[in-house]
Amino acid sequence: MFSVVARLGLLTLFSLSALAQQLDKTPVAQSPYIVEQVFVAPAPETDPVVSFDWDDNGNLYFTTGDGNFGPRLNAYKFDGVDITPITPELPKFSGARLTNINGFIYFSENGDFNTFSDLDVYRYDPLGMSDAINVGRGGVASIYGLATVTGADLFSSAGFPSSIYYTEIENNGDFARNEWIRIADIGEASGPVAFDISGNLFYAHGFASEAKIFKFNGQDVDAAIAAKGDLVLVGEGNEWADLEGFSGATGAASTIRDLFVSATTFGEPSALRHFIADCAGEFSGYRDIVTDVDRLETVRARAGYIFFSSAQGVFRVDLPPQIFFLSPEFPVEPNAASFSYTAVFTESVSGVNPDLSDFELVLDGFAGENPPRIQEGSLNVLQPDSYQVTVLTGNY
Repeated sequence: MFSVVARLGLLTLFSLSALAQQLDKTPVAQSPYIVEQVFVAPAPETDPVVSFDWDDNGNLYFTTGDGNFGPRLNAYKFDGVDITPITPELPKFSGARLTNINGFIYFSENGDFNTFSDLDVYRYDPLGMSDAINVGRGGVASIYGLATVTGADLFSSAGFPSSIYYTEIENNGDFARNEWIRIADIGEASGPVAFDISGNLFYAHGFASEAKIFKFNGQDVDAAIAAKGDLVLVGEGNEWADLEGFSGATGAASTIRDLFVSATTFGEPSALRHFIADCAGEFSGYRDIVTDVDRLETVRARAGYIFFSSAQGVFRVDLPPQIFFLSPEFPVEPNAASFSYTAVFTESVSGVNPDLSDFELVLDGFAGENPPRIQEGSLNVLQPDSYQVTVLTGNY
């Protein structure tokens, strides 16, 4: 039995903007990757960008903190021309995450010099609100990553030592419960959470002497949610990778199986690190694709790019889409002259139609140094962000 994996060749279509090149703290892409700045922070020294996301109409929302590390949180909307505040300035430390869930914009605060618990989440409705409102949460310090799987749920890491919590979101954007369900205890400082295409949960330490990334099976996560606090997952036994050279992470996003993390050490340079998963989802290596003397923050996968933020604004790096096979294993006779395979991948290629020559089939167990190339096939657009490829390869 062989597993078949296809990878799309690297797309390098964009260059760093001229304005971004003039900044002393511009992210540096590692060859052959290329970075483009898509939003320039108006005042990065005094109001550094922390987190960001887009609403359903493509407007950019972002939070800023205090460049002097004081308790000052602002949240804004950028429509491509004007920047508009969506809340009065809050005398709170900025939370680590702003995110669009089901059309609502959520962001968190992180207390002040006197309050490090009972922290809250705010919600902004792009269609019906003039200011964001406090939708509550409370009870745990240091709210970190806000992530969703279905659009009707919300996952967050919080506390020190850190735990992962879950709640449901009602149609009007309210939280269905005041108290969230604790589904995992990890320890150390809170860090980002993310989900792969199969619903497996990634978690990275926010700070630890030996920072790690954990991966929890989606079925185990569902069981912990159903147990409503009576079954709590633990980090031990679920370690997936080490954050080598860094003390923690501030952002994470998954594309299909892989994980992209903003790896940081406070006061030191950061990196956007690509953690690579094999066909079975096991960790198989990493590469740093961007480095920065500044602190990198939120990471998002969107439209065939990995977007990330620093104090200077929002950037993107163009990466090859991954291909996810609906049937991960395909029976291939060892002496078969050819075989056909149909696969669907759902990562956008940024409006660029891929060519069959960009694909390569990799057969697990193939003894040769050079995997077979596609000889014949067809590529059809299913949707703007979904393609189908039927391939026929020759002797191997």
